[in-house]
Amino acid sequence: MAKPHVVVIPYPAQGHVIPILELAQCLVAQGVKVTFINTEINHSLMTSNCVGKDGFGGLMQMVSLPDGIESSEDRSDIRKLNLSMLQTMPRKLEELIEKINKEDSSKVSCVIADDSMAWAIQVANKMQIRSAAFWPASVATLASILSFQKLIDDGFINEKGIPLSNEMILLSKTMPPIKPQNLAWACLEDSATVEVFFQVAVQSAESSRLTDWFICNSCPELEAGAFSLKGGCSHRNLNNFIEWIQQNDADVKDQPDSIGT
Repeated sequence: MAKPHVVVIPYPAQGHVIPILELAQCLVAQGVKVTFINTEINHSLMTSNCVGKDGFGGLMQMVSLPDGIESSEDRSDIRKLNLSMLQTMPRKLEELIEKINKEDSSKVSCVIADDSMAWAIQVANKMQIRSAAFWPASVATLASILSFQKLIDDGFINEKGIPLSNEMILLSKTMPPIKPQNLAWACLEDSATVEVFFQVAVQSAESSRLTDWFICNSCPELEAGAFSLKGGCSHRNLNNFIEWIQQNDADVKDQPDSIGT
């Protein structure tokens, strides 16, 4: 019987890559095959150090996809990078999965993507592959992203994500309040970048409805209020997730009623 094969895609920033890499290593330790996809620049950095040389019994392979930014261009321009990835990487991911499914005995059974790479969830949905979104930061931050429409309706931000008020936001009585200016996308340096990252947040929230699981880098003991904000959440552990991806592919893809964490 072929091993489950998971494609893992981080957002190309250190605080995103490291947590999802640790998740990938946990999956490999449980006998799950992982194809870990980086942008070309991050792939070069990772494979030049011990990360790319660790022995995983042949269960993890590191591959790269182009982000669309030329070597002569400024990759530190995160606004430009996000737009370029959105234009370039979805088609490349689809081509890679098609190649894996054609050449590898273990076809791709699940895509795990950083929630900031919402387009990858959309590719998985298009290809009828089960998916899970990964969130590397606090669940409170995720809750604010998933609540973007309510923040617009309540007048805290406009439809481009720009703060309109100094009034503190209270998403739940059991969560700490937050200033609109401290929202994940709103604390960036200029309005154009804020607008781009707000669109990333909107796409993340919308694509999360397509996923079967939401894997969070947190736990209810630390963030009980944030975890309970969405009434449909069920708090499950990594073993539950591994059992799910080990199910026969014939069980694929019923739309979930709740988000697993």
